[in-house]
Amino acid sequence: GLDFAQDGKLIIGTSNGGIIVSYDGYNFSHPVNITFNSQSNANVRSLAAFGNLIFAGSDDKGLIRSVDEGNTWLISNDGLPLNGMYDMDMIDNILFASIMNDGVYYSTNYGNTWKPSGLVNTDTRSLLVINKVLYAASTNNGIYKSADMGKTWEPLNAGFNKIAVDLLQVEDTVYMSTWGDGIYYSSDSCENWSKMTSYTSNQLVVTLIIHNEKMYAGTYGNGLYSYDFNTKIWTQENFGDHNYANLSIESNLFTGNWSGGVHHLKKNSNTFEKLSNGLTGNIMALTNSKNYIFAGSYYGGIFRLPLSVLGITDIKSEIPVTIESTLVYPNPANDFIKMNVNQDDAVNYEIYDLYGRKLLKGKYQNHNKIDISALNKGVYFIKFNDEFCRFIKN
Repeated sequence: GLDFAQDGKLIIGTSNGGIIVSYDGYNFSHPVNITFNSQSNANVRSLAAFGNLIFAGSDDKGLIRSVDEGNTWLISNDGLPLNGMYDMDMIDNILFASIMNDGVYYSTNYGNTWKPSGLVNTDTRSLLVINKVLYAASTNNGIYKSADMGKTWEPLNAGFNKIAVDLLQVEDTVYMSTWGDGIYYSSDSCENWSKMTSYTSNQLVVTLIIHNEKMYAGTYGNGLYSYDFNTKIWTQENFGDHNYANLSIESNLFTGNWSGGVHHLKKNSNTFEKLSNGLTGNIMALTNSKNYIFAGSYYGGIFRLPLSVLGITDIKSEIPVTIESTLVYPNPANDFIKMNVNQDDAVNYEIYDLYGRKLLKGKYQNHNKIDISALNKGVYFIKFNDEFCRFIKN
């Protein structure tokens, strides 16, 4: 797995320690989430963050979620099979999850309840959303595509019949890692695939990530490779092992291995530094919210570290951690909302979804109504006077 950090400081998950914080970047101690309880030993395979919502997919507990950046956690498995959850993505506040041997499931209420999509009995791994079209990589029959929110699926396997593992979009090209046949790419929305010749041609490639104009490919057994898009040259980094997760944030790259600790590529550096004092466990997933980095460990559960400890203080997100929702009413709302503001002048407002995408904007004055009838059901944020308020659209 991989974590995000800066200036040599780090957070990571271990094999049996719950959530752990490092304040010096080298020694990991001090569990910070006493209420985590049984989730501390979950076999975590995937992590995803949408605003303040943190989702962890596991083999043994299904979905574990937090609505407050990891302070408290709940298991949410109503309708969800307890197989491995490999990946998650979201379209218009609908959460999708790829499940080992069970296809793709979806939730319309942020993981409270789950239903199967039209893709079932399929060992799905990575999910990718491009212009509200959902793509799923599978070990059965390559790539599947759904243009109707998961109701129906179309196989896209021209020039490709291998085991697909991970998907990555880089501008107009989609890259796909495979189990035993390197990396493929498509320049026509995954309709046709060509093999990428490289050091990774016959590798078991399990993860792909973009960092500073390079593509990094994590492999099973041979560590990390990097591909420079400018020189078109592949380079094998100087450490091996199974590389399951990589994360890039604020020009820092972190990579975690199955048993080799964590390596950190600092900003403006070409050398990986090993940061593993006091660390054990198998890191398989990394993500970040506005204020924390999260690491998922197989056998070890979920871990977090404040980004401020890592010197990262300017995460580009429109969604804050603390949101006062009493300034918006009614809440939940159906077709309109009002704001509880005491001023006569017009107030500029903007409405965002959980991705931080701006959906609506306007001026609010004289306690008039703000029309939200065009929004889908879900959680949204309204920004005014440099304040954010959360509201729910029924």
